[in-house]
Amino acid sequence: MNIQYEDPALSGSYGVVGSFPKSFGYGGEEQDLEESCPPADKPRILLMGLRRSGKSSIQKVVFHKMSPNETLFLESTNKIYKDDISSSSFVNFQIWDFPGQVDFFDPTFDSEMIFKGTGALIFVIDAQDDYMEALGRLHLTVSRAFKVNPDINFEVFIHKVDGLSDDHKIETQRDIHQRANDDLADASLEKLHLSFYLTSIYDHSIFEAFSKVVQKLIPQLPTLENLLNIFISHSAIEKAFLFDVVSKIYIATDSSPVDMQSYELCCDMIDVVIDVSCIYGLMEDGSGCAYDKESLAIIKLNNTTVLYLKEVTKFLALVCILREESFERKGLIDYNFHCFRKAIHEVFEVGSSFEGSTNAAGPSSAPERTGGSIMSERFDCKNCKKSLYGQQYIQVENEPHCITCYEGLHANTCQECKEIIGHNAKELAFEDRYYHDHCFRCFRCDRTLADESFTSQGDVLLCSDCYCNEFSSKCVSCDKTVMPGSKILEFDGSSWHEDCFVCHSCEKPIGGEAFVPNKNQYYCVPCYEGRFTPRCSHCNKALTKGGVTYKDEVWHRECFLCAGCSAPLAGQPFTSQGETPYCVKCFSSLYGKKCAACNSAITGFGDGKYISFEDRQWHQPCFKCSRCSVSLVGSGFFPYRDQILCTDCNNDD
Repeated sequence: MNIQYEDPALSGSYGVVGSFPKSFGYGGEEQDLEESCPPADKPRILLMGLRRSGKSSIQKVVFHKMSPNETLFLESTNKIYKDDISSSSFVNFQIWDFPGQVDFFDPTFDSEMIFKGTGALIFVIDAQDDYMEALGRLHLTVSRAFKVNPDINFEVFIHKVDGLSDDHKIETQRDIHQRANDDLADASLEKLHLSFYLTSIYDHSIFEAFSKVVQKLIPQLPTLENLLNIFISHSAIEKAFLFDVVSKIYIATDSSPVDMQSYELCCDMIDVVIDVSCIYGLMEDGSGCAYDKESLAIIKLNNTTVLYLKEVTKFLALVCILREESFERKGLIDYNFHCFRKAIHEVFEVGSSFEGSTNAAGPSSAPERTGGSIMSERFDCKNCKKSLYGQQYIQVENEPHCITCYEGLHANTCQECKEIIGHNAKELAFEDRYYHDHCFRCFRCDRTLADESFTSQGDVLLCSDCYCNEFSSKCVSCDKTVMPGSKILEFDGSSWHEDCFVCHSCEKPIGGEAFVPNKNQYYCVPCYEGRFTPRCSHCNKALTKGGVTYKDEVWHRECFLCAGCSAPLAGQPFTSQGETPYCVKCFSSLYGKKCAACNSAITGFGDGKYISFEDRQWHQPCFKCSRCSVSLVGSGFFPYRDQILCTDCNNDD
């Protein structure tokens, strides 16, 4: 079901815009704006900085849609260049691009005229160059401007960061921030506040930074944010941006945090819509509008997220991010958008009386409406019932709270300083503890942990360096700390880095392979076998486990064999002839003497004793009287021919 809302006051197309994507400029409305607001009365944004810092390229990329690569051919600015930017009732100002060699002490430089009507001063610093001279010029510029007009918003763009690593970006921003504020403190200008942004024309960071700058110049911003908050809370929308279509600056968003990925998605969607409209939305002769009242787009991503774009005014678009299941209630969303759009147009009308003034206060409340519009509902603090129209607020479990009630009822207490963490303070959480950004520090060295890896030791937070110095093991080889997360090898109470645990002989890392300790030295198996392991007397190979020792020589068990039949002798009775081992059977058959009684070999095994007389031998059990079989061991006997007789049998004869 598709519901259309016709608003007589807003009917008709926006033909006055023309097909602006052809040049992506702002000339279509310039004449009308000149009539309603003379250029001299428009708020100004000053772009300042050293030569070749990137001031002109920023202006051309953001407001004139020049390709970043084309800015390489821009000439240096040698005089003040004034550019009228007239994209909407909210973004209605001039940009003055100053040459880098401006001399504030030149008599022709009129500080009063230049700084008196200025809303924001943007100072651009080239992050890829030595910025010490730029910091000196920054201090001179802002201190001079602050004396003339203390209400100026001072912004610092740390520019050209696309060529820096993430760590280098953070370190550069920290260093510039510290040095700039130290210079102000030395000059007793603590009330002068500088805002810092990391920017590049090669990504969306420059648009994000300019959005923050422009928002500070919009007196109606609280009203716009409240309207967006009401809209998304009644429409199950996760995030909403109110974009200036041409520049892709978002002039307002709801109170939920802005993440760069969501912003980039919305910017890319605007590009897609305009590009497609330029191809398919214009007449054959090129007439018509690429963006008008009927402009609408829906993009479904593969992660169940939906991007929804709708025209708000001839310059503004609302881009929403929501879930597919929420988008099933598109009728409700469209109705709420209709109410939101009408309210925005009324804000335009109210805001027209404030054009040209950066300090005028916007309307204090959203327009009251009838007919069931979401804007007709009261919008009060859940706790104290104070009206929130035109005020900042925070939602807790989908219920709005004024700042005072939020901080009294729901704000967390800093674990370190025990003070409330205000709504506008950066809060860091670890486990069930909360900290101010500046209180989240290492217990030992007091270094900030906001952008560092850290470890918790009980209730104490330690940076990686302090934790390692105090608790981590040290490598016995290089005497350096084994960092947490790196591979550690431990043996017998000692620790090593993986690359430090090497074979004492070949010096190759042992790693997780088998090794053999020997007198506080460690060898890989091949080296140990080559240097220390005994070798088999039979095959001359190293004995790695078990073996047989015989007459100070060693054999593998499988190599210790009978010299006669090659039967294994390990674990079996054996004897030898000279140095040669034999099994009992082979030795008996080859070298053993025969028992005169049983004719079996006398081996020396079993009882191990035998009796020898003249040239005859007997097993001890076999040495008995040939007639009565009485044992003759230890008794007298008489040989009779080939027999032996006991005394009694011999006497009978």
